[in-house]
Amino acid sequence: MSGRFRLTAHLNRLINGLLVVAALATGCGMALIVRQAHEVSASLQLTLAQLPVYSQALRLVEAISAERGPTNAMLGERDGDPQALARARALSDERFAQLRQAVQGCPECSVTAEQVATGYDSLRQARALADQRLNLPAGDPARPTVGQVVNAMFQASDANFRAADFTLQDLAVRTPGIAACLVNTKLASRLRDTAGRLGSLLTPALQAARAPTADERELLQQTQGRLNQLVDLLRGNLEGAAANAERERFQQLRERYLGQGLEYYQQTLTALLAGQPSSAAAFARGYVPTMASILDLRDTALSLAEREAARLAREAHLRLLLTIAAALGILLALGTGLLLLKRRLLSPLLANTQRLLTLTRRHRPASDVADDEDDPRTLFAAFEQLERELQQADLLRQERDALIAELGVRAETDYLTGLANRRAFERQLAQGVARTPHYLAVIAFDIDHFKRINDTYGHPAGDLLLRHLAQRCSTLLREGDRLARIGGEEFAVLGDVEQPEDALALAERLRQGIADTPFAVGPTEALPVTASFGVVVTAQRQEGAPLRLLAQADAALYRAKHRGRNCSEVAEVG
Repeated sequence: MSGRFRLTAHLNRLINGLLVVAALATGCGMALIVRQAHEVSASLQLTLAQLPVYSQALRLVEAISAERGPTNAMLGERDGDPQALARARALSDERFAQLRQAVQGCPECSVTAEQVATGYDSLRQARALADQRLNLPAGDPARPTVGQVVNAMFQASDANFRAADFTLQDLAVRTPGIAACLVNTKLASRLRDTAGRLGSLLTPALQAARAPTADERELLQQTQGRLNQLVDLLRGNLEGAAANAERERFQQLRERYLGQGLEYYQQTLTALLAGQPSSAAAFARGYVPTMASILDLRDTALSLAEREAARLAREAHLRLLLTIAAALGILLALGTGLLLLKRRLLSPLLANTQRLLTLTRRHRPASDVADDEDDPRTLFAAFEQLERELQQADLLRQERDALIAELGVRAETDYLTGLANRRAFERQLAQGVARTPHYLAVIAFDIDHFKRINDTYGHPAGDLLLRHLAQRCSTLLREGDRLARIGGEEFAVLGDVEQPEDALALAERLRQGIADTPFAVGPTEALPVTASFGVVVTAQRQEGAPLRLLAQADAALYRAKHRGRNCSEVAEVG
Protein backbone atom coordinates (compact mmCIF):
# COMPACT_ATOMS: atom_id res chain seq x y z
CA MET A 1 0.00 0.00 0.00
CA SER A 2 1.41 3.40 -0.92
CA GLY A 3 2.43 5.93 1.68
CA ARG A 4 -0.59 8.11 1.25
CA PHE A 5 -2.84 5.24 2.43
CA ARG A 6 -1.01 4.61 5.71
CA LEU A 7 -3.02 7.14 7.72
CA THR A 8 -6.39 5.67 6.79
CA ALA A 9 -5.01 2.17 7.40
CA HIS A 10 -4.02 3.21 10.93
CA LEU A 11 -7.45 4.74 11.44
CA ASN A 12 -9.07 1.53 10.23
CA ARG A 13 -7.10 -0.54 12.75
CA LEU A 14 -7.95 1.95 15.52
CA ILE A 15 -11.67 1.77 14.69
CA ASN A 16 -11.57 -2.03 14.63
CA GLY A 17 -9.92 -2.01 18.04
CA LEU A 18 -12.52 0.37 19.47
CA LEU A 19 -15.35 -1.76 18.11
CA VAL A 20 -13.83 -4.87 19.68
CA VAL A 21 -13.41 -3.05 23.02
CA ALA A 22 -17.05 -1.87 22.87
CA ALA A 23 -18.22 -5.42 22.17
CA LEU A 24 -16.09 -6.86 24.98
CA ALA A 25 -17.26 -4.20 27.45
CA THR A 26 -20.89 -4.86 26.59
CA GLY A 27 -20.31 -8.60 26.85
CA CYS A 28 -18.72 -8.17 30.29
CA GLY A 29 -21.64 -6.01 31.39
CA MET A 30 -24.14 -8.60 30.21
CA ALA A 31 -22.13 -11.32 31.93
CA LEU A 32 -22.26 -9.40 35.22
CA ILE A 33 -26.02 -8.94 34.89
CA VAL A 34 -26.50 -12.63 34.14
CA ARG A 35 -24.21 -13.54 37.01
CA GLN A 36 -26.22 -11.38 39.40
CA ALA A 37 -29.47 -13.01 38.27
CA HIS A 38 -27.82 -16.42 38.66
CA GLU A 39 -26.66 -15.57 42.17
CA VAL A 40 -30.18 -14.53 43.14
CA SER A 41 -31.59 -17.75 41.70
CA ALA A 42 -28.89 -19.85 43.39
CA SER A 43 -29.50 -18.05 46.68
CA LEU A 44 -33.19 -18.92 46.55
CA GLN A 45 -32.35 -22.51 45.66
CA LEU A 46 -30.16 -22.62 48.75
CA THR A 47 -33.09 -21.21 50.73
CA LEU A 48 -35.25 -24.07 49.46
CA ALA A 49 -32.53 -26.51 50.54
CA GLN A 50 -32.21 -24.92 53.99
CA LEU A 51 -35.93 -24.77 54.75
CA PRO A 52 -36.15 -28.56 55.40
CA VAL A 53 -33.20 -28.23 57.77
CA TYR A 54 -34.95 -25.42 59.63
CA SER A 55 -38.22 -27.36 59.71
CA GLN A 56 -36.57 -30.53 61.00
CA ALA A 57 -34.64 -28.56 63.62
CA LEU A 58 -37.89 -27.10 64.97
CA ARG A 59 -39.56 -30.50 64.91
CA LEU A 60 -36.65 -31.99 66.84
CA VAL A 61 -37.00 -29.31 69.53
CA GLU A 62 -40.74 -29.97 69.56
CA ALA A 63 -40.10 -33.68 70.14
CA ILE A 64 -37.65 -32.91 72.95
CA SER A 65 -40.18 -30.57 74.57
CA ALA A 66 -42.87 -33.23 74.16
CA GLU A 67 -40.54 -35.82 75.71
CA ARG A 68 -40.49 -33.77 78.90
CA GLY A 69 -44.19 -34.59 79.47
CA PRO A 70 -43.90 -38.37 79.96
CA THR A 71 -40.52 -37.81 81.63
CA ASN A 72 -42.17 -35.54 84.19
CA ALA A 73 -44.96 -38.09 84.64
CA MET A 74 -42.41 -40.79 85.41
CA LEU A 75 -40.57 -38.46 87.78
CA GLY A 76 -43.87 -37.97 89.64
CA GLU A 77 -43.63 -41.66 90.70
CA ARG A 78 -47.39 -42.15 90.91
CA ASP A 79 -49.09 -42.86 87.57
CA GLY A 80 -46.32 -42.41 84.99
CA ASP A 81 -46.45 -44.42 81.75
CA PRO A 82 -43.12 -46.04 80.76
CA GLN A 83 -44.48 -46.88 77.28
CA ALA A 84 -45.40 -43.23 76.69
CA LEU A 85 -41.85 -42.25 77.67
CA ALA A 86 -40.43 -44.85 75.29
CA ARG A 87 -42.60 -43.60 72.46
CA ALA A 88 -41.58 -39.98 73.16
CA ARG A 89 -37.90 -40.90 73.15
CA ALA A 90 -38.32 -42.88 69.94
CA LEU A 91 -39.96 -39.83 68.30
CA SER A 92 -37.03 -37.62 69.39
CA ASP A 93 -34.55 -40.14 67.98
CA GLU A 94 -36.48 -40.27 64.72
CA ARG A 95 -36.55 -36.47 64.45
CA PHE A 96 -32.81 -36.34 65.15
CA ALA A 97 -32.15 -38.83 62.34
CA GLN A 98 -34.31 -36.78 59.97
CA LEU A 99 -32.49 -33.55 60.88
CA ARG A 100 -29.09 -35.19 60.41
CA GLN A 101 -30.15 -36.51 57.01
CA ALA A 102 -31.43 -33.04 55.98
CA VAL A 103 -28.16 -31.40 57.06
CA GLN A 104 -26.11 -33.98 55.15
CA GLY A 105 -28.21 -33.21 52.06
CA CYS A 106 -27.38 -29.50 52.35
CA PRO A 107 -23.59 -29.14 52.26
CA GLU A 108 -23.82 -25.35 51.96
CA CYS A 109 -25.89 -24.96 55.13
CA SER A 110 -24.31 -23.15 58.07
CA VAL A 111 -25.19 -26.04 60.42
CA THR A 112 -23.10 -29.20 60.26
CA ALA A 113 -23.99 -32.76 61.18
CA GLU A 114 -21.39 -32.61 63.99
CA GLN A 115 -23.08 -29.59 65.55
CA VAL A 116 -26.44 -31.35 65.41
CA ALA A 117 -24.94 -34.46 67.05
CA THR A 118 -23.34 -32.31 69.76
CA GLY A 119 -26.71 -30.74 70.57
CA TYR A 120 -28.38 -34.13 70.70
CA ASP A 121 -25.73 -35.45 73.10
CA SER A 122 -27.10 -33.04 75.71
CA LEU A 123 -30.48 -34.82 75.41
CA ARG A 124 -28.84 -38.19 75.88
CA GLN A 125 -27.15 -36.86 79.01
CA ALA A 126 -30.49 -35.59 80.34
CA ARG A 127 -32.07 -38.98 79.62
CA ALA A 128 -29.26 -40.72 81.47
CA LEU A 129 -29.84 -38.45 84.45
CA ALA A 130 -33.60 -39.20 84.38
CA ASP A 131 -32.96 -42.97 84.12
CA GLN A 132 -30.53 -42.75 87.02
CA ARG A 133 -33.23 -41.19 89.21
CA LEU A 134 -35.85 -43.71 88.08
CA ASN A 135 -33.58 -46.71 88.63
CA LEU A 136 -32.04 -45.79 91.97
CA PRO A 137 -34.06 -46.27 95.16
CA ALA A 138 -35.25 -43.38 97.25
CA GLY A 139 -32.69 -42.18 99.73
CA ASP A 140 -29.73 -43.14 97.59
CA PRO A 141 -27.30 -40.18 97.73
CA ALA A 142 -26.38 -40.73 94.04
CA ARG A 143 -29.98 -40.34 93.00
CA PRO A 144 -30.50 -36.97 91.15
CA THR A 145 -33.27 -34.66 92.25
CA VAL A 146 -36.32 -33.96 90.11
CA GLY A 147 -35.13 -30.38 89.67
CA GLN A 148 -31.79 -31.56 88.32
CA VAL A 149 -33.48 -33.76 85.73
CA VAL A 150 -35.87 -30.97 84.73
CA ASN A 151 -32.97 -28.51 84.32
CA ALA A 152 -31.04 -31.03 82.24
CA MET A 153 -34.05 -31.41 79.92
CA PHE A 154 -34.25 -27.62 79.66
CA GLN A 155 -30.58 -27.44 78.68
CA ALA A 156 -31.13 -30.15 76.07
CA SER A 157 -33.89 -28.06 74.49
CA ASP A 158 -31.67 -24.95 74.46
CA ALA A 159 -28.77 -26.87 72.92
CA ASN A 160 -30.93 -28.24 70.11
CA PHE A 161 -32.49 -24.83 69.42
CA ARG A 162 -29.09 -23.62 68.15
CA ALA A 163 -29.43 -25.42 64.83
CA ALA A 164 -32.74 -23.66 64.19
CA ASP A 165 -31.31 -20.30 65.29
CA PHE A 166 -28.28 -20.50 62.97
CA THR A 167 -30.43 -21.57 60.03
CA LEU A 168 -32.99 -18.83 60.68
CA GLN A 169 -30.27 -16.18 60.60
CA ASP A 170 -29.09 -17.37 57.19
CA LEU A 171 -32.62 -17.60 55.78
CA ALA A 172 -33.71 -14.18 57.03
CA VAL A 173 -30.63 -12.46 55.59
CA ARG A 174 -30.75 -14.30 52.27
CA THR A 175 -34.52 -14.19 51.72
CA PRO A 176 -36.14 -11.20 53.48
CA GLY A 177 -39.45 -11.97 51.77
CA ILE A 178 -40.07 -14.95 54.04
CA ALA A 179 -38.37 -13.60 57.16
CA ALA A 180 -41.65 -12.58 58.85
CA CYS A 181 -43.15 -16.07 58.52
CA LEU A 182 -39.93 -17.70 59.69
CA VAL A 183 -39.76 -15.45 62.74
CA ASN A 184 -43.33 -16.45 63.56
CA THR A 185 -42.37 -20.12 63.37
CA LYS A 186 -39.44 -19.46 65.71
CA LEU A 187 -41.65 -17.58 68.18
CA ALA A 188 -44.27 -20.34 68.06
CA SER A 189 -41.60 -23.00 68.72
CA ARG A 190 -40.21 -20.95 71.60
CA LEU A 191 -43.72 -20.52 72.94
CA ARG A 192 -44.30 -24.30 72.78
CA ASP A 193 -41.03 -24.94 74.62
CA THR A 194 -41.74 -22.24 77.22
CA ALA A 195 -45.25 -23.60 77.78
CA GLY A 196 -43.71 -27.04 78.33
CA ARG A 197 -41.20 -25.59 80.78
CA LEU A 198 -44.01 -23.94 82.69
CA GLY A 199 -45.55 -27.37 83.21
CA SER A 200 -42.20 -29.02 83.92
CA LEU A 201 -41.45 -26.53 86.70
CA LEU A 202 -44.52 -27.86 88.54
CA THR A 203 -43.18 -31.43 88.48
CA PRO A 204 -41.09 -31.26 91.70
CA ALA A 205 -44.09 -29.95 93.65
CA LEU A 206 -46.44 -32.46 92.03
CA GLN A 207 -44.01 -35.33 92.72
CA ALA A 208 -43.69 -34.32 96.37
CA ALA A 209 -47.43 -33.51 96.66
CA ARG A 210 -46.65 -30.14 98.19
CA ALA A 211 -46.96 -26.45 97.44
CA PRO A 212 -44.15 -24.90 95.32
CA THR A 213 -41.33 -23.36 97.28
CA ALA A 214 -40.55 -19.65 97.07
CA ASP A 215 -37.75 -20.34 94.56
CA GLU A 216 -40.05 -22.52 92.48
CA ARG A 217 -42.81 -19.88 92.52
CA GLU A 218 -40.27 -17.27 91.36
CA LEU A 219 -39.18 -19.53 88.48
CA LEU A 220 -42.83 -20.13 87.58
CA GLN A 221 -43.49 -16.38 87.49
CA GLN A 222 -40.39 -15.72 85.37
CA THR A 223 -41.37 -18.45 82.93
CA GLN A 224 -44.94 -17.16 82.72
CA GLY A 225 -43.57 -13.64 82.09
CA ARG A 226 -41.41 -15.01 79.27
CA LEU A 227 -44.47 -16.79 77.89
CA ASN A 228 -46.46 -13.53 77.92
CA GLN A 229 -43.62 -11.75 76.10
CA LEU A 230 -43.64 -14.38 73.36
CA VAL A 231 -47.42 -14.07 73.01
CA ASP A 232 -47.15 -10.27 72.73
CA LEU A 233 -44.44 -10.60 70.04
CA LEU A 234 -46.61 -13.03 68.08
CA ARG A 235 -49.63 -10.78 68.41
CA GLY A 236 -47.64 -7.78 67.13
CA ASN A 237 -46.30 -9.73 64.15
CA LEU A 238 -49.65 -11.22 63.21
CA GLU A 239 -51.74 -8.06 63.48
CA GLY A 240 -50.25 -6.82 60.19
CA ALA A 241 -49.87 -10.28 58.59
CA ALA A 242 -51.22 -10.57 55.06
CA ALA A 243 -52.15 -14.24 55.52
CA ASN A 244 -55.48 -14.88 57.21
CA ALA A 245 -54.41 -18.45 57.99
CA GLU A 246 -51.84 -17.27 60.54
CA ARG A 247 -54.34 -15.01 62.26
CA GLU A 248 -56.88 -17.84 62.41
CA ARG A 249 -54.32 -20.17 63.97
CA PHE A 250 -53.36 -17.52 66.50
CA GLN A 251 -57.02 -17.11 67.45
CA GLN A 252 -57.23 -20.88 68.01
CA LEU A 253 -54.06 -20.65 70.13
CA ARG A 254 -55.68 -17.98 72.28
CA GLU A 255 -58.76 -20.11 72.79
CA ARG A 256 -57.01 -23.45 73.38
CA TYR A 257 -53.72 -22.83 75.14
CA LEU A 258 -53.99 -19.24 76.44
CA GLY A 259 -57.53 -20.00 77.52
CA GLN A 260 -57.97 -23.66 78.43
CA GLY A 261 -54.31 -24.63 78.94
CA LEU A 262 -53.31 -21.76 81.22
CA GLU A 263 -56.61 -22.02 83.06
CA TYR A 264 -55.86 -25.70 83.77
CA TYR A 265 -52.35 -24.73 84.88
CA GLN A 266 -53.76 -22.13 87.31
CA GLN A 267 -56.27 -24.65 88.68
CA THR A 268 -53.47 -27.17 89.29
CA LEU A 269 -51.29 -24.52 90.95
CA THR A 270 -54.21 -23.41 93.15
CA ALA A 271 -54.87 -27.04 94.14
CA LEU A 272 -51.21 -27.46 95.13
CA LEU A 273 -51.33 -24.34 97.26
CA ALA A 274 -54.57 -25.62 98.88
CA GLY A 275 -52.98 -28.98 99.69
CA GLN A 276 -55.01 -30.92 97.09
CA PRO A 277 -52.30 -32.01 94.64
CA SER A 278 -52.80 -34.11 91.54
CA SER A 279 -50.18 -36.33 89.93
CA ALA A 280 -47.68 -35.10 87.35
CA ALA A 281 -49.12 -37.57 84.84
CA ALA A 282 -52.67 -36.27 85.36
CA PHE A 283 -51.46 -32.70 84.94
CA ALA A 284 -49.65 -33.65 81.69
CA ARG A 285 -52.80 -35.31 80.32
CA GLY A 286 -54.83 -32.16 80.84
CA TYR A 287 -52.17 -29.57 79.98
CA VAL A 288 -50.07 -30.95 77.12
CA PRO A 289 -52.88 -31.42 74.51
CA THR A 290 -53.72 -27.68 74.62
CA MET A 291 -50.24 -26.91 73.30
CA ALA A 292 -51.11 -28.52 69.95
CA SER A 293 -52.63 -25.18 68.90
CA ILE A 294 -49.15 -23.62 69.20
CA LEU A 295 -47.74 -26.23 66.85
CA ASP A 296 -50.60 -25.60 64.41
CA LEU A 297 -49.57 -21.94 64.23
CA ARG A 298 -45.94 -22.93 63.73
CA ASP A 299 -46.75 -25.36 60.92
CA THR A 300 -49.03 -22.83 59.18
CA ALA A 301 -46.35 -20.12 59.24
CA LEU A 302 -43.74 -22.61 58.05
CA SER A 303 -45.98 -23.74 55.20
CA LEU A 304 -46.54 -20.13 54.10
CA ALA A 305 -42.78 -19.51 54.16
CA GLU A 306 -42.12 -22.62 52.06
CA ARG A 307 -44.75 -21.64 49.48
CA GLU A 308 -43.45 -18.08 49.27
CA ALA A 309 -39.86 -19.29 48.93
CA ALA A 310 -40.89 -21.68 46.14
CA ARG A 311 -42.68 -18.83 44.34
CA LEU A 312 -39.68 -16.54 44.69
CA ALA A 313 -37.38 -19.30 43.43
CA ARG A 314 -39.56 -19.85 40.36
CA GLU A 315 -39.63 -16.14 39.61
CA ALA A 316 -35.86 -15.87 40.08
CA HIS A 317 -35.29 -18.80 37.72
CA LEU A 318 -37.59 -17.24 35.15
CA ARG A 319 -35.78 -13.91 35.51
CA LEU A 320 -32.50 -15.73 35.02
CA LEU A 321 -33.72 -17.29 31.78
CA LEU A 322 -35.13 -13.97 30.57
CA THR A 323 -31.89 -12.21 31.50
CA ILE A 324 -29.85 -14.75 29.57
CA ALA A 325 -32.15 -14.40 26.56
CA ALA A 326 -32.03 -10.59 26.80
CA ALA A 327 -28.24 -10.62 27.13
CA LEU A 328 -27.87 -12.86 24.09
CA GLY A 329 -30.31 -10.65 22.17
CA ILE A 330 -28.41 -7.50 23.14
CA LEU A 331 -25.08 -9.04 22.18
CA LEU A 332 -26.50 -10.22 18.87
CA ALA A 333 -28.04 -6.81 18.19
CA LEU A 334 -24.80 -5.10 19.21
CA GLY A 335 -22.72 -7.34 16.98
CA THR A 336 -25.06 -6.78 14.06
CA GLY A 337 -25.13 -3.04 14.75
CA LEU A 338 -21.35 -2.78 14.96
CA LEU A 339 -20.98 -4.77 11.76
CA LEU A 340 -23.47 -2.56 9.95
CA LEU A 341 -21.81 0.52 11.45
CA LYS A 342 -18.48 -0.64 10.10
CA ARG A 343 -19.80 -1.53 6.66
CA ARG A 344 -22.33 1.25 6.14
CA LEU A 345 -20.66 4.18 7.89
CA LEU A 346 -17.11 3.74 9.07
CA SER A 347 -15.70 2.01 5.99
CA PRO A 348 -17.29 4.55 3.57
CA LEU A 349 -16.11 7.31 5.90
CA LEU A 350 -12.55 6.05 5.76
CA ALA A 351 -12.77 5.69 1.99
CA ASN A 352 -14.05 9.26 1.68
CA THR A 353 -11.34 10.42 4.06
CA GLN A 354 -8.79 8.94 1.72
CA ARG A 355 -10.50 10.66 -1.21
CA LEU A 356 -10.42 13.92 0.72
CA LEU A 357 -6.69 13.53 1.34
CA THR A 358 -6.14 12.74 -2.31
CA LEU A 359 -8.25 15.68 -3.53
CA THR A 360 -6.71 18.23 -1.18
CA ARG A 361 -3.18 16.96 -1.73
CA ARG A 362 -2.87 18.74 -5.07
CA HIS A 363 -3.96 22.07 -3.51
CA ARG A 364 -1.59 21.97 -0.55
CA PRO A 365 1.86 23.56 -0.68
CA ALA A 366 4.70 21.30 -1.69
CA SER A 367 6.17 21.43 1.80
CA ASP A 368 2.92 20.09 3.27
CA VAL A 369 2.66 17.37 0.66
CA ALA A 370 6.07 16.15 1.60
CA ASP A 371 5.01 15.70 5.23
CA ASP A 372 4.64 12.26 6.75
CA GLU A 373 1.35 10.77 5.59
CA ASP A 374 1.02 8.98 8.95
CA ASP A 375 0.66 12.32 10.75
CA PRO A 376 -3.00 12.96 11.72
CA ARG A 377 -2.33 16.67 11.19
CA THR A 378 -2.38 15.96 7.48
CA LEU A 379 -6.03 14.97 7.82
CA PHE A 380 -6.78 18.01 9.98
CA ALA A 381 -5.20 20.27 7.37
CA ALA A 382 -7.37 18.67 4.70
CA PHE A 383 -10.48 19.30 6.77
CA GLU A 384 -9.44 22.92 7.33
CA GLN A 385 -8.97 23.42 3.62
CA LEU A 386 -12.33 21.78 2.91
CA GLU A 387 -13.93 23.99 5.58
CA ARG A 388 -12.56 27.13 3.93
CA GLU A 389 -13.84 26.06 0.55
CA LEU A 390 -17.24 25.19 1.99
CA GLN A 391 -17.43 28.57 3.73
CA GLN A 392 -16.70 30.29 0.44
CA ALA A 393 -19.35 28.19 -1.26
CA ASP A 394 -21.79 29.01 1.54
CA LEU A 395 -21.14 32.73 1.13
CA LEU A 396 -21.81 32.43 -2.57
CA ARG A 397 -25.01 30.52 -1.85
CA GLN A 398 -26.18 33.17 0.61
CA GLU A 399 -25.49 35.92 -1.91
CA ARG A 400 -27.39 33.95 -4.54
CA ASP A 401 -30.34 33.35 -2.19
CA ALA A 402 -30.43 37.02 -1.25
CA LEU A 403 -30.40 38.00 -4.89
CA ILE A 404 -33.17 35.53 -5.69
CA ALA A 405 -35.20 36.84 -2.75
CA GLU A 406 -34.65 40.42 -3.87
CA LEU A 407 -35.67 39.56 -7.42
CA GLY A 408 -38.74 37.80 -6.04
CA VAL A 409 -39.72 40.92 -4.09
CA ARG A 410 -39.07 43.17 -7.06
CA ALA A 411 -41.10 40.89 -9.28
CA GLU A 412 -44.17 41.51 -7.11
CA THR A 413 -43.53 45.15 -6.07
CA ASP A 414 -44.39 48.28 -7.96
CA TYR A 415 -41.15 50.19 -8.42
CA LEU A 416 -42.77 53.64 -8.10
CA THR A 417 -45.12 53.36 -5.13
CA GLY A 418 -43.68 50.38 -3.32
CA LEU A 419 -47.08 48.70 -3.39
CA ALA A 420 -47.81 45.20 -4.63
CA ASN A 421 -48.05 45.01 -8.41
CA ARG A 422 -50.69 43.33 -10.52
CA ARG A 423 -49.00 39.94 -10.36
CA ALA A 424 -48.85 40.01 -6.55
CA PHE A 425 -52.43 41.29 -6.34
CA GLU A 426 -53.76 38.47 -8.50
CA ARG A 427 -51.97 35.97 -6.27
CA GLN A 428 -53.43 37.59 -3.14
CA LEU A 429 -56.84 37.59 -4.80
CA ALA A 430 -56.61 33.87 -5.53
CA GLN A 431 -55.63 33.16 -1.90
CA GLY A 432 -58.46 35.34 -0.61
CA VAL A 433 -61.04 33.53 -2.73
CA ALA A 434 -59.82 30.21 -1.39
CA ARG A 435 -60.12 31.06 2.32
CA THR A 436 -62.33 34.14 2.87
CA PRO A 437 -64.45 33.63 6.03
CA HIS A 438 -67.31 35.96 5.01
CA TYR A 439 -67.31 38.07 1.84
CA LEU A 440 -64.43 39.08 -0.35
CA ALA A 441 -64.40 42.67 -1.69
CA VAL A 442 -62.40 43.73 -4.75
CA ILE A 443 -62.21 47.48 -5.34
CA ALA A 444 -60.61 48.85 -8.52
CA PHE A 445 -60.08 52.61 -8.93
CA ASP A 446 -58.04 55.00 -11.04
CA ILE A 447 -57.33 58.74 -11.07
CA ASP A 448 -59.70 60.83 -13.13
CA HIS A 449 -58.07 62.78 -16.00
CA PHE A 450 -54.57 61.55 -15.07
CA LYS A 451 -53.35 62.10 -18.63
CA ARG A 452 -54.32 65.78 -18.36
CA ILE A 453 -52.16 66.09 -15.20
CA ASN A 454 -49.19 64.51 -16.97
CA ASP A 455 -49.65 66.72 -19.99
CA THR A 456 -50.05 69.89 -17.88
CA TYR A 457 -47.45 69.38 -15.12
CA GLY A 458 -45.21 66.73 -16.60
CA HIS A 459 -44.55 63.12 -15.82
CA PRO A 460 -42.50 63.82 -12.66
CA ALA A 461 -45.54 65.49 -11.13
CA GLY A 462 -47.68 62.52 -12.21
CA ASP A 463 -45.25 60.07 -10.58
CA LEU A 464 -45.23 62.16 -7.39
CA LEU A 465 -49.03 62.17 -7.40
CA LEU A 466 -49.09 58.37 -7.67
CA ARG A 467 -46.77 58.02 -4.68
CA HIS A 468 -48.73 60.50 -2.54
CA LEU A 469 -52.03 58.84 -3.45
CA ALA A 470 -50.65 55.41 -2.50
CA GLN A 471 -49.54 56.75 0.90
CA ARG A 472 -52.90 58.44 1.57
CA CYS A 473 -54.93 55.35 0.63
CA SER A 474 -52.75 53.17 2.83
CA THR A 475 -53.70 55.33 5.83
CA LEU A 476 -57.41 55.12 4.95
CA LEU A 477 -57.54 51.30 4.72
CA ARG A 478 -58.37 48.94 7.55
CA GLU A 479 -55.93 46.50 9.08
CA GLY A 480 -55.73 43.48 6.82
CA ASP A 481 -56.77 45.29 3.61
CA ARG A 482 -54.29 44.95 0.75
CA LEU A 483 -53.57 47.81 -1.71
CA ALA A 484 -51.87 47.32 -5.08
CA ARG A 485 -51.05 49.33 -8.22
CA ILE A 486 -52.26 47.18 -11.11
CA GLY A 487 -51.79 49.64 -13.99
CA GLY A 488 -50.54 53.13 -14.87
CA GLU A 489 -52.91 55.15 -12.71
CA GLU A 490 -55.11 52.21 -11.68
CA PHE A 491 -55.12 50.77 -8.17
CA ALA A 492 -56.96 47.90 -6.51
CA VAL A 493 -57.95 46.99 -2.97
CA LEU A 494 -58.63 43.50 -1.62
CA GLY A 495 -60.38 43.06 1.73
CA ASP A 496 -62.59 40.78 3.80
CA VAL A 497 -65.97 42.28 4.76
CA GLU A 498 -68.77 40.91 6.91
CA GLN A 499 -71.56 42.43 4.80
CA PRO A 500 -71.59 43.37 1.08
CA GLU A 501 -72.45 47.01 1.87
CA ASP A 502 -69.19 47.27 3.86
CA ALA A 503 -67.27 47.09 0.58
CA LEU A 504 -69.10 50.09 -0.87
CA ALA A 505 -68.51 52.01 2.39
CA LEU A 506 -64.78 51.27 2.12
CA ALA A 507 -64.70 52.49 -1.47
CA GLU A 508 -66.52 55.70 -0.52
CA ARG A 509 -64.07 56.35 2.31
CA LEU A 510 -61.20 56.09 -0.14
CA ARG A 511 -62.95 58.23 -2.71
CA GLN A 512 -63.72 61.00 -0.23
CA GLY A 513 -60.22 60.80 1.27
CA ILE A 514 -58.79 61.40 -2.22
CA ALA A 515 -61.19 64.16 -3.25
CA ASP A 516 -61.37 66.13 0.01
CA THR A 517 -57.68 67.08 0.25
CA PRO A 518 -55.69 68.32 -2.79
CA PHE A 519 -52.25 66.86 -3.45
CA ALA A 520 -49.15 69.07 -3.25
CA VAL A 521 -47.62 67.93 -6.51
CA GLY A 522 -48.09 71.03 -8.71
CA PRO A 523 -45.40 73.61 -9.26
CA THR A 524 -47.28 76.39 -7.45
CA GLU A 525 -50.41 75.05 -5.85
CA ALA A 526 -51.96 71.79 -4.60
CA LEU A 527 -53.94 69.88 -7.20
CA PRO A 528 -57.45 68.65 -6.52
CA VAL A 529 -57.75 65.02 -7.59
CA THR A 530 -60.68 62.65 -7.85
CA ALA A 531 -60.95 58.94 -8.58
CA SER A 532 -63.58 56.55 -9.90
CA PHE A 533 -64.27 53.23 -8.15
CA GLY A 534 -65.59 49.83 -9.18
CA VAL A 535 -66.65 47.44 -6.43
CA VAL A 536 -67.40 43.75 -6.55
CA VAL A 537 -68.29 41.49 -3.60
CA THR A 538 -68.51 37.71 -3.62
CA ALA A 539 -68.67 34.77 -1.21
CA GLN A 540 -68.23 32.17 -3.97
CA ARG A 541 -65.15 29.96 -4.14
CA GLN A 542 -65.24 28.73 -7.70
CA GLU A 543 -62.71 27.86 -10.36
CA GLY A 544 -61.54 31.00 -12.16
CA ALA A 545 -63.11 33.37 -9.61
CA PRO A 546 -59.99 35.60 -9.14
CA LEU A 547 -59.74 36.71 -12.79
CA ARG A 548 -63.51 37.08 -13.09
CA LEU A 549 -63.71 39.27 -9.97
CA LEU A 550 -60.99 41.62 -11.18
CA ALA A 551 -62.66 41.88 -14.60
CA GLN A 552 -66.01 42.63 -12.97
CA ALA A 553 -64.40 45.31 -10.79
CA ASP A 554 -62.81 46.89 -13.90
CA ALA A 555 -66.19 46.85 -15.67
CA ALA A 556 -67.82 48.60 -12.71
CA LEU A 557 -64.96 51.13 -12.71
CA TYR A 558 -65.60 52.04 -16.35
CA ARG A 559 -69.34 52.38 -15.64
CA ALA A 560 -68.43 54.84 -12.87
CA LYS A 561 -66.38 56.86 -15.35
CA HIS A 562 -69.23 56.89 -17.86
CA ARG A 563 -71.54 57.96 -15.07
CA GLY A 564 -69.49 61.14 -14.55
CA ARG A 565 -66.38 60.09 -12.55
CA ASN A 566 -65.65 60.70 -8.83
CA CYS A 567 -68.15 58.04 -7.84
CA SER A 568 -68.38 54.35 -6.90
CA GLU A 569 -70.15 51.68 -8.92
CA VAL A 570 -71.03 48.19 -7.59
CA ALA A 571 -70.71 45.30 -10.04
CA GLU A 572 -73.44 42.74 -10.63
CA VAL A 573 -72.14 39.28 -9.64
CA GLY A 574 -73.52 36.41 -11.71
